[in-house]
Amino acid sequence: MSSKSKPNDITTMIQDLSHKADQAEGYQKILSSFCKLEFGYSLPELHSILPRYEAMKKQLEREKEKRVSDNQYISGSTGGNPNP
Repeated sequence: MSSKSKPNDITTMIQDLSHKADQAEGYQKILSSFCKLEFGYSLPELHSILPRYEAMKKQLEREKEKRVSDNQYISGSTGGNPNP
């Protein structure tokens, strides 16, 4: 490879990467528009909602486990009758 072709190769690579970045940005805009139409939320809105949803889901699971644990304690201490 001669030193003359290197700048052209690098320039071509930069142009290709720039084109791919533009395409990716376009795809992201299309996807965001689709999500807004389909779900009523854009991608940034969904990205902010999902972590809160996961945190709430974990909290509800912990509360459910606590209720099950409390119920087992109650039924064990009252001989199976929760209303002694």
